[in-house]
Amino acid sequence: YGGVSKEFTVTQTYSATSIIFTPTSGSHDYASGTYNFKYTISNPREGQKAAVSTSDSWITGVTDTNGTVSYKVSTNTTGSSRSGKITVKYGDLSKTFTITQSAASLTLSSSSATCTYASASKSFSITISNRQSDLAVSVQSDVFWITGVSESNGTVSYKVAENNSGSSRTGKITVTYAGVSKEFVVTQTYSATSIAFTPTYASHA
Repeated sequence: YGGVSKEFTVTQTYSATSIIFTPTSGSHDYASGTYNFKYTISNPREGQKAAVSTSDSWITGVTDTNGTVSYKVSTNTTGSSRSGKITVKYGDLSKTFTITQSAASLTLSSSSATCTYASASKSFSITISNRQSDLAVSVQSDVFWITGVSESNGTVSYKVAENNSGSSRTGKITVTYAGVSKEFVVTQTYSATSIAFTPTYASHA
C-alpha cells in the first residue's frame, strides 16, 4: 500500500489418512457363523465413502453399516484350516482384514485294538469339539470281517467275525467328520484249532 507490501503466510499441516481395524483380524472355529469387525478412518476426506469386498467364496454376506463390517463364514469341510480376507477400500487406500478358520477337531479314544480269534462286538469312542447336528459322521471298514460299523452319540460300534484265516489279520475303520479323517486299526489274532488227548497214548502188555 503506497509502495509498502506485507505478506501473510498460511501454513497447512498434513496428516495421512489411514484405515484402522478393531480387532485387527478374525479367528474362528470350523462351524458356520456370523461375525463383525469395526474400522475407523483417520483424517477422513469430505464426501468420500469406504467400500468393502471379498473374493473368498466361503465368506459371504459382507456389509458395512457405519464402520461395522458384518460377514458370515460357511462350515469348513476341507479337513484343514483356511484363510481369507475382506478388503476395505477408501479412495486410493485399501487394507485387508484377515480371517482364519480352523478345521474340525476329531479325536479317537484309542487308535487301535487287538481282538482274539473269536467273533465279538466291540466299540470305541470319538470326541468332536462343537459338533454340528447337520453334519454326519462317516464310519467305514476296509475289510470284510469287520462289519456292522456305526456311530451314535460319540460311540463307534463294530463286529469282528471269527478268524479262520490261519494267521492274524489287520483291518481299519476310518472315521470322517467335516473333511477330517482318523483311522482306527483292528488286529485280530489267530488260534489254531487242535485236538488234545489225555493221556497222549496208550501202552498195553
